[in-house]
Amino acid sequence: MRSWRPVGPSRGGRSVAVAGDPDDPAVFWFGACAGGVWRTDDGGTYWRNVSDGHLTSSSVGAIAVAHSRPQTVWVGTGESCTRNNVVAGDGVYRTTDGGRSWTHQGLAETRHVARVRIRDEDPDDVWVAALGDIFGPNPERGVFRTRDGGETWDHVLFVDEEAGAADLSLHPTDPDVAFASIWQAVRKPWEMVSGGPHSDLHRTTDGGRTWEPMSGKAGFPTTLKGRIGVSISPCRPERVYAVVEAAEDQSGIYRSDDGGESWTLLNSESDQTGRPWYYSHVFADPVDPDTVWTCNLWFWRSRDGGETFSQVQTPHGDNHDLWLDPRDPRRMVQANDGGACVSFNGGQTFSSVYNQSTAQIYRVDVSPRFPFDLYGTQQDNSGIRVPSRSWKGAIRWPDCLELGEAEAGDVACDPVDDRFVYVGGAGFGHPGPLLRFDQVTEQAQDVAVWVEHFMGTDPSTHRHRFGWTYPIQFSRHDPSVLYVCGERVFRSADAGMSWEALSGDLTTDDKTLQLASGGPINKDTSGAEVYCTLHAFNDSLADPGVLWAGSDDGLVHVTSDAGGTWRPVTPPDLPALATVTAIETSAGDAGTAYVAAHRYRLQDRRPYLYRTTDQGATWTDLTAGLPEDCVLRCLLVDPVRPSVLYLGTDHGVLVSTDEAATWSPLGDRLPPVPVYDLALRDHELVAATHGRGFWVLDDLTPVREADRDDGLLTLFTPPTTYRYPTPTGFEMKGEGTWVGGFPGVPLGGASFTRETAADGTEHNVVIDGGENPPDGLAVRYRLAAPVPERDLRVEVSDPDGTVLRVLPDPWADPPAEDAERAAGEHCTVWDLRTTPALGPGDDGPEPITPGPRVPPGRYRVAVVAGDERREAEVSVLRDPRLFSGDEAMGQQYDLLVEVRDALAAAGQALLWLDERLVDEALPEDERTALAEARRVVGGHSGGHGDDLKQPPGLTAKIKLLPEIVSELSDTAPTAAVRRVWAELSAQLDDRLHGLAEHGWTR
Repeated sequence: MRSWRPVGPSRGGRSVAVAGDPDDPAVFWFGACAGGVWRTDDGGTYWRNVSDGHLTSSSVGAIAVAHSRPQTVWVGTGESCTRNNVVAGDGVYRTTDGGRSWTHQGLAETRHVARVRIRDEDPDDVWVAALGDIFGPNPERGVFRTRDGGETWDHVLFVDEEAGAADLSLHPTDPDVAFASIWQAVRKPWEMVSGGPHSDLHRTTDGGRTWEPMSGKAGFPTTLKGRIGVSISPCRPERVYAVVEAAEDQSGIYRSDDGGESWTLLNSESDQTGRPWYYSHVFADPVDPDTVWTCNLWFWRSRDGGETFSQVQTPHGDNHDLWLDPRDPRRMVQANDGGACVSFNGGQTFSSVYNQSTAQIYRVDVSPRFPFDLYGTQQDNSGIRVPSRSWKGAIRWPDCLELGEAEAGDVACDPVDDRFVYVGGAGFGHPGPLLRFDQVTEQAQDVAVWVEHFMGTDPSTHRHRFGWTYPIQFSRHDPSVLYVCGERVFRSADAGMSWEALSGDLTTDDKTLQLASGGPINKDTSGAEVYCTLHAFNDSLADPGVLWAGSDDGLVHVTSDAGGTWRPVTPPDLPALATVTAIETSAGDAGTAYVAAHRYRLQDRRPYLYRTTDQGATWTDLTAGLPEDCVLRCLLVDPVRPSVLYLGTDHGVLVSTDEAATWSPLGDRLPPVPVYDLALRDHELVAATHGRGFWVLDDLTPVREADRDDGLLTLFTPPTTYRYPTPTGFEMKGEGTWVGGFPGVPLGGASFTRETAADGTEHNVVIDGGENPPDGLAVRYRLAAPVPERDLRVEVSDPDGTVLRVLPDPWADPPAEDAERAAGEHCTVWDLRTTPALGPGDDGPEPITPGPRVPPGRYRVAVVAGDERREAEVSVLRDPRLFSGDEAMGQQYDLLVEVRDALAAAGQALLWLDERLVDEALPEDERTALAEARRVVGGHSGGHGDDLKQPPGLTAKIKLLPEIVSELSDTAPTAAVRRVWAELSAQLDDRLHGLAEHGWTR
């Protein structure tokens, strides 16, 4: 049982696809660019993922709801806003039950789907605009149509293998009329080319059998064209809007009022035509023919038919998609690079984007402190710090910290002073922005190697070239040394205040691959396509003089003298221009290293993985056990067991426990999402996913001990556990949701609800925050064969052998007589508490209050399966941040044990009293005495509201001590606590002594 848990952040990531339910005003849908399909049933207050476990692609490029049958939703995978981190899809999917189940409906090789349109009157009549493979020619491009719900498809519009469909609009009443834009575009690692002779807007009037280009129509651009967006006015279908990228100053907003026969240029402002390959989205209002919306860097609305526009504020910039309610366009859902947001008042206000965990994270580092934090960079947002766990019931957005304008860079925590973290920036206008971020003052100092403005120029003219996500790493031998990599390796020994070059240019330095990106119509020099740079770097764990560097254009170099000389050691089988994504070294051997690479941006999706044991003189190919279609994003060698390797791919994490001979998916729950980086902290593995934020696999011990075999029952070594509570929500009764915090006291920032599992058990679910790890020690074991549930238990004892807890708890509902625990890995969580005191409950004895948490120390854990028993020792440590020591927590524990034992006695007495008081033969004077004792010990039987009206019993007074006074902190009990306890325990003893005269015994 190896389950990943989502950590967050709950801040939304990029989305280019939204839709709404035309009948239910609270239901909307969005597709994340690499995070799957999401649905809200409450107007955007909360979102839930509905595609995990169904779709094998996480990238959503288009989504459409069938207006005639809103439970039917179509999704096209692979986004068409093709930035340098674009993720390919695998065709189209459909649900007919509102997202509970999905089926794949074909078109797997379309790769990037721009639009899905459904005829209003027929949910089986579906049109798909497919851009195709953005990285090179392929035939699965253009417009496809099905009339039978995806059973068969007609390729109704195909222009060229290098040009695909970028937008599609259907006539609202005439099923034969549609407009589709064809976009000639290609992306390479060094450029994005938008535009070519095949780009045009096309019209069909016969259901797609024939198409007519608009270039020959009066008023339409006649020059070279790029991306085009199109929208037919639903309320005046002869009116068609288009936003056109065109050469020779012909870009702009065009309108036809005769169904495409003639066109007029209405607006050519740069706000409407900026960065056209990324935007070019236009949407006609369904009610007012003169209202039209456009999505660009900002969100715009025109009320005069497209001549002038006014900006409408959205929660985030970089806007891409819009759905308008066909009856009331004030109700809308909008997609941008911050997520999806809902408005019910025409865009005057929108719902939050801080309730959808779809962040595209590039890199991850973990802090050395406890509880450790996760650091990363989020596309189109900022650097981010996220807690790995929290006592507040969830990992909330208010507990996170933004780390400056650093959307796409590497990240490195300062090992000397953890106040500082270094993050690679973006958008600063110079090569390789590097922020030294102060987590106390929240100021960011740019300590980049070179700060000369470079936008609008060829990278070949730059003094230094830095990639979009260039390496940033502290030396693992000298924590004062910081390395960064551009076209060469740089080193700083003074926190980035000055830099020295440790190498010459370690790339191909091919000047033909260092030209301004954008294409024949518009340049686009954001820095995302700067090429011939170092993409991977590492220092040897075994020898501080050995440094490795790998480039994005297919070269590997190594130095054995700390940068004095570098040797080219590229694996001979690595194809040209491959991107070296990771280099890992061995802790015990300076000659051993691993190299991972990919070439998917050159239409080669094969994995590339090599190992050397002689510092690059020879290489061994390790891809034999990997899938043929497997993009390798990152690589990690387990420092505890070097034969264990972890690979981040475009569809999750793979693990090998036999030095790459065989591979298998690691853990469950992790969506099929790109994993850009991996990091280890002791026994925990952190994944930086590029579409669903951070995820953590809490215990790698079963992986590291995979070859252990102790027969029927194998108990894995329990990890060291900290005495730090990590609940998931709190016990709240009733339906619906509640805001997380101490029970009954909302702290804000995360919400919870209750869900019922398949076995009938209820558990809390975090709706809009990250999940905590198991609250306590996760005891993990493996069964070689099924074992009856009644024969399974976990025992916890102290060093003297005294049993402190048996799980499952004896008062829990017993398993069914024939219930079995299946063969495989399992986990039982011990919450670090001893057996609680029991008292009267609705269905028999139940805990009065939880048992005391054990103090720091060593304990024994045993798993029993029938006649088999396995034991192991576990260490429980205190939170290292505490100012109080183990002795103080020992004093607290001793007092809580006394309280627990007193409550146990009181609970036994109350159970005995309840039995006696229903005895009809009980003499009246004795009944009166016992009823009074019941009132004094047990108090009233009402709920929380009665606490304000009636005096408490001794049980309630004593219960207050562990519930609030003693467990609010890990400290020794105060004198006041001890005095109150002395008085209450004496009062309870007196009452229990009195009950002995009536026949009660402990």
